[in-house]
Formats: sequence, structure tokens, C-alpha cells
Amino acid sequence: GYNHIDIETCKKQGIAVGNTPDVLTDATAELAVSLLLATSRRLFEAAHSLRMGQWGSWDPTYMLGKGLKDATVGIVGMGRIGQAIGRRLLPFGIEKLLYTGRNGKPEVDYADFVSFDHLLERSDFIVISCALTPETRELFSSDQ
Repeated sequence: GYNHIDIETCKKQGIAVGNTPDVLTDATAELAVSLLLATSRRLFEAAHSLRMGQWGSWDPTYMLGKGLKDATVGIVGMGRIGQAIGRRLLPFGIEKLLYTGRNGKPEVDYADFVSFDHLLERSDFIVISCALTPETRELFSSDQ
């Protein structure tokens, strides 16, 4: 997007601003799912442990993490990218996909629109795909 650019200043300075919506939707969704998989299975922690020489003897639950199968995943922001993330998560056997945002989307028939608080209470994993705006800047806090 271009919401982080001062358009008026660019106009005054004669600076052209371009926007290419949907060009990186797939790449961004794939990266988000990759990060979710790596986080859920504790891949980053395991790699760090290995590099630090802390990898011990075999343990069937060491760094196992919680998988996505049968999990409830919440998505905050169900625009193009949020929808692309949601569609990519379905084949992993998630139990439920929840989303929240300004309004429900009738075309998103594979997920349930819920309140922000409900999403926080019920989700095993939360993916944030909303724009950073003054309204969303402090959406999450340590109190939640």
C-alpha cells in the first residue's frame, strides 16, 4: 500500500508515487504461513539450540511444538492477504479459522467472522494481516 507515504508532500515535490496492489499477495501469504509453521513447530528455537550445541539426546517431545492440525487459527485483517493466508491454511487440517476486522466478508465462507476478543480467547495461533494505522497501532497489548 501507500498509506505510509505523505502523498501531499510528494505532489508538492513532483514525486511520482505508484501502487501495485495484489502483486505480492501470494508471496506475502506464503511467507506468513511459513512463519506460522516454523513458529508452531519451534523451528527457530530448535535451530538456535543446535547452533549453540545444546541439542541433547533423543527425546520424542523435544521442540515438538503444537501443530496446525485440529488447531484454531485467528486472522486479524481479512483483506486480500488475510484471505490468501486463510485459503493456504485449510489443507493443514485446521479445525477452525476465525477472523476479525471492520466487517464480515460474505465471500469468506471458509472462516467465521468474530469479535476481536473472541478471536483472542479462542485461537491457538493468531496471524496479523491488517494494515498498521493509528487505529491498529496499539491493538495488541501485554494485558491480552
